[in-house]
Amino acid sequence: MKHFTQITISLFCSLLFFFPSQLSAICPITGPTDVCENETRNYSTPSNPGETYTWNATGGGTVIGAGNSISVAWTSIGSGTVTLVVKNALNVVICTNVINVVIHAKPNPAITPSFISGCGGRKGSAGQPDKEETCLVACDSTNIS
Repeated sequence: MKHFTQITISLFCSLLFFFPSQLSAICPITGPTDVCENETRNYSTPSNPGETYTWNATGGGTVIGAGNSISVAWTSIGSGTVTLVVKNALNVVICTNVINVVIHAKPNPAITPSFISGCGGRKGSAGQPDKEETCLVACDSTNIS
């Protein structure tokens, strides 16, 4: 939506001048506001001919790419922002937006083996029978990520 300010000057005749006003709308930004550290996420806004898009990220975010769709690599835990400024072909700001992003630490799971009793005579660690016929159950041919 374009906004104009009308100025009327009367000197022997009436002239109308239209100047773009300083009002700017809010640009829509599509993208996540909760991310994990060391994750790259996508952000975008609708594309319109003749417009230029300037993106910025704070709080450990690095902008990758340009245009109406970019990626941000989030490397720090805490809070950050994604900022967008859109200008028209006359280099006039037509809309801006800032969204807040929370960057969470990736979980660091502690994997603890469990023991199940009654394993039917299996041998435990170092080839020795487990006490009270209890054995360690491990994942066979299973990837844990």
